[in-house]
Amino acid sequence: LESERAGVGRFVYISSVARPPTVREAYITARRRAERAIADLDMTTPVLRFGPVYGPDQPHFPSVLNTVLTLVGRIGPLVDRLGEGRPVDVETAGRAVYETAVGSAPPEAPLDGQQVVARFG
Repeated sequence: LESERAGVGRFVYISSVARPPTVREAYITARRRAERAIADLDMTTPVLRFGPVYGPDQPHFPSVLNTVLTLVGRIGPLVDRLGEGRPVDVETAGRAVYETAVGSAPPEAPLDGQQVVARFG
């Protein structure tokens, strides 16, 4: 990896909790393979595994779905049932990536959506 050769001390990998609907199984297989590949680099390699990331102007979801995910993200019992694949708002996702990249205590194990919101939400 070029970042290792360049002497970068930390590489944050944005992964996924699960395969998105309508996407082939190879997607999640490739994500996990990449996670394993970076684990052996000579640098800190924290992994964030998001569920659906929603928020205003998200190009990968129709506005109706963004609205539904926003509502789901606010209903505690429903979010609890979704567990690791819970929706994550774009501000929390951005904060998680930033803090993981520059913060003093990056996570040592991959964080799923539920853990990301608990730690950075």
